[in-house]
Amino acid sequence: MKIVIKCRLNPDDKQINILNKTLSQCLEALNYVSKIAWDNRCFNRVALHHLTYYKIKSKFKFSSQICCAIKDKVAFSYKSDKKKQHIFKNPVLPLNFTRTISFKGLDIVSISTIKNRQKIFLILGEYQKQMLAKATKFCDSELIKQNKKFYLNIVIEIPDEPLKETKDVIGVDIGIKNLATCSTGDNFTGKQVQSVRQRYHRLRSSLQSKGTPSAKRHLKKMSGRERRFMGNTNHCISKQIVNLANQRSSALALEDLTNIRKTARHRKIYRGTFNRWAFNQLRQFISYKAQREGIPVILIKPAFTSQVCSSCGSLGIRNGSQFSCPFCNFKADADFNASLNIRSVAVNQRIVTCDDVKGSAKNNCDGALLQATDFSRW
Repeated sequence: MKIVIKCRLNPDDKQINILNKTLSQCLEALNYVSKIAWDNRCFNRVALHHLTYYKIKSKFKFSSQICCAIKDKVAFSYKSDKKKQHIFKNPVLPLNFTRTISFKGLDIVSISTIKNRQKIFLILGEYQKQMLAKATKFCDSELIKQNKKFYLNIVIEIPDEPLKETKDVIGVDIGIKNLATCSTGDNFTGKQVQSVRQRYHRLRSSLQSKGTPSAKRHLKKMSGRERRFMGNTNHCISKQIVNLANQRSSALALEDLTNIRKTARHRKIYRGTFNRWAFNQLRQFISYKAQREGIPVILIKPAFTSQVCSSCGSLGIRNGSQFSCPFCNFKADADFNASLNIRSVAVNQRIVTCDDVKGSAKNNCDGALLQATDFSRW
């Protein structure tokens, strides 16, 4: 599996100046190539190479490998969206291992810049050291700058753990009010998350309405705090869920909420809360942590999981956070009932490993397992 390791660089004053100039020119080059690609409607990597390579090299004086990496990054960015011209705002230097970046020991990295190669020390924590030691392959990486500090996003491949034999399945319902509810009864509330996000929203609105230089400085200072808080929360929740599955020798079953923003209906006043819902990030964190531990992950369709009674299988009534069934008089927390339904569907389905999936279905596999779910019993 591939994971990204973020490592902080520790350059000296001279290297800081070189890295700043390199990133500045690289940002200019990315937007230059993006404009050429858009004007010519040329988004193919090879065609874009013939169209822009010599222009980049003569205009920005980059090395050949950096020129290739820049046009590749632009071409890949247009893969997901060809409806408008892409404008790059954050400075980034794409790097290829052995060609434009290499390690000199564990804590020194050599990076190609506008002033030849620069050997820069890395600041590594225990986690980074463990992951880099496990790496079987170093893939393309990036040099970025955040808050006047330089970082390397290093993409590495580590060996896949063999899938463990599991005795049971834990259903996990991902939501907004409760970020995750497990069929074991474990619940991870989102009350603190909503409180923090509302506070940041009110503060941003107040500062933006003032528009003074002091307010703008404050906005810049608090930039990214909410995102980092949400990422840390999802990391903590996903780690606890995977540890729970490990202790119980269980697989994990999750809803595939890929198109939920298009299909779900909600009131206008909840639009901001719904659009800030980081469900996909939590699912990705659970998936890669589970894959790293060899725990199977089963994806099921989300249809009717919140509306069906987990006791008798009939359509019940959901009133806010409570669920009740008029047929068998079953009553429970609505999210807990949904997690039981997710577990039930996953247990009754045929699990297909990634190695057995062929064609386009293999590309949709979320890392550990792919589940073909049948809801005909409902």
